[in-house]
Formats: sequence, C-alpha cells, structure tokens
Amino acid sequence: MFRGEMHGIFLLGFEQEDRRFTSREIQFCQIVAFATAIALSNAKKYEELQAEARRRQIIAEQLAEANRLKSEYLASTSHELRTPIATIMGYGHLLGDGACGPLTQEQKKAMGRLMENARGLLGIVDALLDYSKIERGETGLFVKRGDVRHFLDQLRQELAPLESKKPFRVKYVVEDDVPPIETDWGKLKNVLFNILNNAIKFTDQGEVKLAVVRGGNGKVSFVVSDTGIGIPKELIPLIFDKFRQLDGKAARSYEGTGLGLTISKNLVELIGGRIEVESEVGKGSTFKVTIPVTGN
Repeated sequence: MFRGEMHGIFLLGFEQEDRRFTSREIQFCQIVAFATAIALSNAKKYEELQAEARRRQIIAEQLAEANRLKSEYLASTSHELRTPIATIMGYGHLLGDGACGPLTQEQKKAMGRLMENARGLLGIVDALLDYSKIERGETGLFVKRGDVRHFLDQLRQELAPLESKKPFRVKYVVEDDVPPIETDWGKLKNVLFNILNNAIKFTDQGEVKLAVVRGGNGKVSFVVSDTGIGIPKELIPLIFDKFRQLDGKAARSYEGTGLGLTISKNLVELIGGRIEVESEVGKGSTFKVTIPVTGN
C-alpha cells in the first residue's frame, strides 16, 4: 500500500510447516513491500506523464498543422478575392470618369457608394493577407531614409475618404526638431493607418490628432489621440489579440476584422518599436507608437 492505493501483493512462505516469521523478518518484508509500492507508484505516474506528454505533443502538432493550413487558406483566398475586387474598382473608376458616357448625379452617388464599399472590402482582404504573411514569417523589411512631413502628406491623402464622413478633420502636428528617419515607411504607414482608421471610426464628435514628437535615446513617437468612445480598462491588455473587437452594443455597430491592431503591434515590433495605449471610456484613447530614428 502507498498513499491508500494497493499496487500488488507479496506472497511469502516456508516449506517447513512449523517455520514462523520472526518480527525482524516481518519488519524487513514490510520495508521491501513499501519500497516496492513506492517504485510501482512512481513508475505508474511516470507512464501517465509520458502518455500525457505524447498526447499534448500530438495535439500541438495537430494545432500547428491546422494553423499552417489556415494561414495558407487565408493567403490563397485573399489573393483570389483581391483580383475581382481590383477589377470592380478599375471599372468603377472608368465609369466614374465618364468612359462610358456622362453620369447623372444619382448615378454618381451610386458609383460613390460602390467604390466606398469596394475599398472597404479591399481593406479587409489586405488585412487578411498581411496577417497571413506575419504568421508565416514572410514579412521582410525595406528600410530607407525619409522625411516625416512628406510621409504624413501621403497618409493624409489615404485617410481623406474616411474623414469625409465625419464633422472633423485629423490634425497633424510635427515638432520642429523631428529629424529624418530611417525605417520601413510602408509598414509604418500600415500601422498608423490602422490606428487612425479606428480613431476616426470610433469618434463622432471632437477631434482626432496625430502628433510626431522627438523622444530620448534616438527615438521618435507618433501619438494618435481621439475623443471617441474609449476602451474599458480591463480590455486594454486584450485589444492586440487577433480577431479581438470591443464588446458591447456601441462597438458592434462598427465594422472590422479585429486584425488591425494585431497586425499593427507585429509590424511595430518588426521595425524595432513599441506601441502603448491609454484610454478611458467616454473620453477617448491615445496610442503611442515609438520607433528608432535610425533603422536596424
């Protein structure tokens, strides 16, 4: 017996009928039996642990394979979807420019709605493509030296269609001492576009602002602040999880894949930076993206 569990039985005896065990022999047998029970118990536990380890390894391998297949499926499907969307947008531009004849005001409005939804769908497809590339480790770096102000002009143009639906315009502020930066500008634009897109989407009144400030130790910070609905304190650690969206009736009224911030965090870390968040429900949020001035 060991820990209340029986592991076996010792049967001992003598050929001589009148032979009896001495107390010392009985004590010795008890010690041997107890030691054997411990050994058998440990062996059983070891086998159980080995079996559990094998089971977990099999599950991990199955999950890894499922994740690989999912990433391949996302990439393949996204590529297949991107082609017809690009075709729709191409013909939409042609029709909007009058290639097939002048459009009435009502037709122009309808074409505008078509292009707006096509751009939204293309954004979802691009997010899935970016996410699948990150998961497969296929995201490379293209670092070059550039000017922040020129970069913000390009970003402003891409955000213009989103701003047009709101009663405000994004404010851009760049401190005078911000130097030229060496970084992957495409990835930085992706990050800030995602954050500003959320800020515009979740803000109905007030303002959205992007400030570029110089930090210490050769860093530059891009600070996006808004006066939107804010994020509950308990959800802030979760917002960078994949497919994570805010809970609640207010948040469910906004569209999105739940991948934007996941992609942003991965891209910021890829270019050697970090992303920080402060938020208060009903008052707004502040996202701070800090990157090195000199790219590695």
